[in-house]
Amino acid sequence: MMIGRFNNKYWVVTILFVAVTQCFLENNIFDRIRYGRQVSVLEAEVELQRIEQRDKLEQLDEIGGTDEGLESFARERHRMIAPGEELFIIEK
Repeated sequence: MMIGRFNNKYWVVTILFVAVTQCFLENNIFDRIRYGRQVSVLEAEVELQRIEQRDKLEQLDEIGGTDEGLESFARERHRMIAPGEELFIIEK
């Protein structure tokens, strides 16, 4: 009879310990779920940054490091003109 009560006390203490550690302390289950969501969002953002970086590197390769490449890039992408020129934009 004494063993049953003694065993029951250990179960109560164990359940209370698990509840406190998983719900109320610093690294609780709710924080873990929130951090998991934040990690997913940040990983998606990192992937978008990698795509943007790849596009920028392709643009840098198009320029080619020469003045002519830089000038053609500026004219085509940013619609820049030289002094005395006129720019006509035809929309489709």
